Amino acid sequence: MKELRQAKEWVILDIGFSNQACSCGLLITEEEKKSNKPLQFNKAKDKICTYIRNSKRSVNLLIEAPLSVAFDNNSNPKGRSIEKEKGKVRYWYYGPGCTVMVAAIYLIKAIAEMKPDVDILLFEGFVSFKKKGNPSDHLEDVRLLKEVVDNPDQFKNSIIESKGLAMDASDTLKSAFQVAGIDAGIPIVIKPD
Repeated sequence: MKELRQAKEWVILDIGFSNQACSCGLLITEEEKKSNKPLQFNKAKDKICTYIRNSKRSVNLLIEAPLSVAFDNNSNPKGRSIEKEKGKVRYWYYGPGCTVMVAAIYLIKAIAEMKPDVDILLFEGFVSFKKKGNPSDHLEDVRLLKEVVDNPDQFKNSIIESKGLAMDASDTLKSAFQVAGIDAGIPIVIKPD
């Protein structure tokens, strides 16, 4: 949680991966007043890469997508502790979670290929288990995540360290980006209530 208390500037992305829809909510704290409409994936990726390229200090990048993965002791995909709530599941390895994880891999690969001059501190956002019938609001999701990172002491239960992600002691956690040859570690997860 120390990382959250020290961080001031954030790039927060509710990532989407659609051919035509503006399915990404993006908030860059230095440009907060400009972030009033969702973007297509390529526009969000370009804005983030430009911001990182021009940055003079480390960048805190929070992506609302699975950034780590879990496997059981037989090397089969397994859910993480945050992906199960009140009998419902949103596992990383199927459905929307898998789709946005692929989008995040493409984003992180683009950032890595830039060979940025600054450190990128990676955080995972998890905004799920919404009430049925409520449409997705990508900008609201980034605002919820920003509220937690702005007030970490107030939202301690919404911040999950990597050691709290395994469901069982025998589970193996890995960076989701290892499949692309990038090991970004297991980021802290921000999961607003």
